[in-house]
Amino acid sequence: MLYQFRKIAEKYQLWNDDDTLLIAVSGGLDSMVLLDLCRQLYNPVAVAHCNFQLRGDDAGADEKLVKEICLQHKIQLHSKRFDTKNYAEQNGISIEMAARDLRYAYFEELCKQYGYTKIVTAHHANDNAETLLLNLTKGTGIKGLTGIPRQRENIVRPLLAFTRKKLQEYAEANRIKYRNDETNSNVIFQRNKIRHKVLPLLEEINPSAVQTLNADAERLQEVREIYDDFVQNRLEKIVSKNTILIVDLAKEKYSKSLLFEWLQTFGFSATVVDNVLATLLETEEKQFFAGKYRLIKSRGKLEVVTKTSQDKKVFEVGKSGISTPICLKFEAFDGDLRKDKNTAYFDADK
Repeated sequence: MLYQFRKIAEKYQLWNDDDTLLIAVSGGLDSMVLLDLCRQLYNPVAVAHCNFQLRGDDAGADEKLVKEICLQHKIQLHSKRFDTKNYAEQNGISIEMAARDLRYAYFEELCKQYGYTKIVTAHHANDNAETLLLNLTKGTGIKGLTGIPRQRENIVRPLLAFTRKKLQEYAEANRIKYRNDETNSNVIFQRNKIRHKVLPLLEEINPSAVQTLNADAERLQEVREIYDDFVQNRLEKIVSKNTILIVDLAKEKYSKSLLFEWLQTFGFSATVVDNVLATLLETEEKQFFAGKYRLIKSRGKLEVVTKTSQDKKVFEVGKSGISTPICLKFEAFDGDLRKDKNTAYFDADK
């Protein structure tokens, strides 16, 4: 595997001899294998560990193991603890997104401070397959079907060619210590449902499902590049100052795809795009919201603006409903939710 790892890094030119590597290590199987491979082939390397303080004593044990291994092999370690829950609440995002933001911001901070040129993460083939399937359920378009990029700016992922099983075999053969994250088995999380329920079913149909999904994602990378070039070219012709004239959009052969890609950059979902398209010929003004942005359909144009403080209204939500400014009642519902302009829902876990 060591030989394969080096060949993959060379094939995709993930780094060169002048680069200095900062390896993201959580203490789990994937990142501990990554660290072992990198330390044998490249010297010096440095490690970055994030303690998100979400798993009590387990998080502390992860941090302790990473420190122990770095000390054993005389590897420079950077470690930081984060108040992840507070960050998520302040920014109105999920815990998962908060951890991701904090992680990569910390890595970039270390790169600037110490001169590291590459951030190396331990995403592998199973992660990629799970991401692709998860994106399929969310309607992310062709971008989501390409999975996790092998390289994005200064972030590289050399383990994408290896399955989780391959990493486990390497860890056992080389007696690599690692920590198990118990939350990875909790199917309340979407990704874990894909990992423990969906992928095993697909592997019953095709034992090489993970490899097949990865191969498809790689082939779609080139298709996406062609698609992105076309979309960018067309949008440059019809978008001006975050505004599109409806008459110009209507002339485009692929108006739905262009609108989807344009609005997705502001965080609008595929469902919102469908609702916008359904109201294009209506004369009355319409407004749609996503995160910190507002889309206004008025006077023959579509305009994206940043929300103001006046757009943000807070209502107290009780256990059974909201009494003002309108009466809403809550109840447990076991079934499929409709996705149309008259139905709204939110994730109670967030």
